[in-house]
Amino acid sequence: MLDEGVAGATCVVHDERPQSRRRLTLLLREVAGHDAVVEAEDVDDLLACLGTTRRVVAVLGLAETEPTGLAAVRRDLAEAPGTAVLVAGSTEASGQQALAAGAAGFLRWDAPRTMIRTLVRSLSCAAAGDDLLPRAAAPSAPV
Repeated sequence: MLDEGVAGATCVVHDERPQSRRRLTLLLREVAGHDAVVEAEDVDDLLACLGTTRRVVAVLGLAETEPTGLAAVRRDLAEAPGTAVLVAGSTEASGQQALAAGAAGFLRWDAPRTMIRTLVRSLSCAAAGDDLLPRAAAPSAPV
């Protein structure tokens, strides 16, 4: 059940802007229900955290004025394949670029808390190998 949190899951938060990184961290601690929310100060720190943590979701803040955000998404996906990457930003254009680069989801800064909780928890479950949708039954043999 989503309201019980995501046992054993970790969110690693990165944003080049310290204030935005802190804001994301506080928000995720409040609404996501993860066992741990870890701040990564730079991309190298982010990748180090991803390399030593199981059941992880990387939450990356993007700013239009910071071209390094999209580069962080690409580097994360290249060096830590299989990581569920969620990007947070204020414009759909930055979200579309991140999704095209392979991010699993886009979260607007003004998203309702219930949406944040559902999205982050769903990505955590998917990163752990859980099915988000029921598997289709195998077709029966013709009679």
